[in-house]
Amino acid sequence: TLKFKQLVNALDEKEFSKKIEFFEMLRGKCTEDMLTTIAISLDIQLQEGSIEDKYSQILRTLKMHEKYETSRLRG
Repeated sequence: TLKFKQLVNALDEKEFSKKIEFFEMLRGKCTEDMLTTIAISLDIQLQEGSIEDKYSQILRTLKMHEKYETSRLRG
């Protein structure tokens, strides 16, 4: 099972690519509470929906941040 410390360490990563890599390993393993905690820590407002919908919302947001981070570093 996922340990709280692993989750905290992943959320503290500076690079969004590392956050995404960790988050993708969580697919199908997240609870509603876990997703809410992740969303709060990343300052993401989740919409109503299933656990999979909320997982997808977080993943999309992380990927958007990664794209912005990558283009900002190049420019």
